[in-house]
Amino acid sequence: MELFPQILYRGVFTIVLFVVFALVSESRLVFAEDVIHMKQVEDLNILKDHVGTPPVALTFAKHFQNGMVLQREPHQANIYGFSPNIGGKLVMTVKNSDSQKQDYYETTVKQGDEPGVGVWMFTLNPAAAGTSIFMRVEGEEGALTLDDVIFGDVWVCSGQSNMEFTVSMMLRAKEELQEAHNYPNIRIFSAQENVSKIPLDDLIGVLEPWSKPSNASLGGKPWSYFSAVCWLFGKNIHKTLGIPIGLVDTNWGGTPVEAWSSPDALKKCNITSNVNGPTNNSVLWNAMVNPLLGMTIFGAIWYQGEQDSSPPNVNRYNCTFPAMIDDWREKFYKASNGETSIEFPFGFVQLSANAPDPSISFGFPDIRWHQTADYGFVPNPRMSNVFMAVAMDLPGFTSKFGSIHPQDKTDVGYRLALSGLQYAYGKTEACQGPYPKTIMVAGDLVNITYMNTQKLEIRDWSGFEVLCAPSTGARSWLPTSVVQSFGTTVSVYASVCPAGQKIGGLRYAWRESPCAFKKCAVYGSESGLPAPPFVSMLLPDANGVESFKLSGPTSI
Repeated sequence: MELFPQILYRGVFTIVLFVVFALVSESRLVFAEDVIHMKQVEDLNILKDHVGTPPVALTFAKHFQNGMVLQREPHQANIYGFSPNIGGKLVMTVKNSDSQKQDYYETTVKQGDEPGVGVWMFTLNPAAAGTSIFMRVEGEEGALTLDDVIFGDVWVCSGQSNMEFTVSMMLRAKEELQEAHNYPNIRIFSAQENVSKIPLDDLIGVLEPWSKPSNASLGGKPWSYFSAVCWLFGKNIHKTLGIPIGLVDTNWGGTPVEAWSSPDALKKCNITSNVNGPTNNSVLWNAMVNPLLGMTIFGAIWYQGEQDSSPPNVNRYNCTFPAMIDDWREKFYKASNGETSIEFPFGFVQLSANAPDPSISFGFPDIRWHQTADYGFVPNPRMSNVFMAVAMDLPGFTSKFGSIHPQDKTDVGYRLALSGLQYAYGKTEACQGPYPKTIMVAGDLVNITYMNTQKLEIRDWSGFEVLCAPSTGARSWLPTSVVQSFGTTVSVYASVCPAGQKIGGLRYAWRESPCAFKKCAVYGSESGLPAPPFVSMLLPDANGVESFKLSGPTSI
């Protein structure tokens, strides 16, 4: 009975978080389109009834269900759950559905973090992709079973509203839903949106249980299930490799990276202050990520950053985002007893466009840069085994769900999977657009030579800006235009600065919405992929010789 005050307190605390968040939802930090689909009322009763409630019987953790995907070899998949019988023995039988071969495992229920709640875990032998099993867990309290479980690669999909954006909302949704049944070896799962002030061992609720793709399982109502980017990424990986794919979707629209970060990660960036509601520090980490840590996964993908595009968050995203990735990797590794790689592949979508206003040069451009830890590309020395998809040239100015939510998710999912196939799976196809290798001033021209392509495709003459630096006073960015392009080099006018000022830097696509659909300036001619934004400063070396810096993080 002593647990009841704790349960009641947590339920009341969560309700207060939601109410306060609703009151501030019109602030600059919360985009109006995100507020629409923050489902509060229907979830409050679930929070009140279940937060902190200890299990009364032997049970699996909520994300272990019939029809799920477990991580394939060479990793070993973990299965875990809860029991009140602390110190009791559990036996698990795993039967191969094809060969009928049986393996036996034994474990002991250990004391968990909650008083009176025991936890248990089994680590299975490595299994090849496509292996199908039935399992039975038995103890003094009874027995549990899981059926139609297959082995493949498990990917976690997380972030805010553009990850939450469902298949039913995207362009060509009808065609996507009609063919969903053709991929029975992709399995999908969605966690319910919930918050917690403390790390939880189990999800509070499940939005969509493990399911095979179908019109119904993919085509939930807007902002429910299933994530379009998550689905399209997984489908493209599956179509290329032919292996089963498990997609674990855990996201919430209108939330900052700080909500998805543990206190350990935030401490690395000297963050202690909080805001309210689902945007509060660590509350989504506690409720929607921490419960998944013991599960063996292959990798994670992420689409988020819009909510961090205003001060003070925007100025620290170059710390908070890489720190979150590091922390997720460390904690998945430790909680899975080393079965999830300490360097598991992590992919993200570089922010797309928003308002059709060519004058906005702060916020989204800064986040795009900070998403790469200020290198402009990934992987890089700060962000190893990280991959990305450029999406700034895929605006949705007429989107039915607001310009911050472009409906073209097909290209996003394709580009992210293309990048993932190289960096997570070692495929050699071109997966990134061109990126500057050298920048040289030559008389009246600035010549930018790109790598990652054999030839450039120039689709627009604008997008570049020169930083003009007077001997005293403020520096300013002035637009310049492309003069010519040959091979992998593009030349822009250098003589745009007023008399008495010199060039101090060069940047590209530094706007919230830098171009019309697939009409930014620079693309790879073979891949058709866009060059990402960049900024480079003209700086002196130890001998006083000035050159454009491209080899390390550039402060903006």
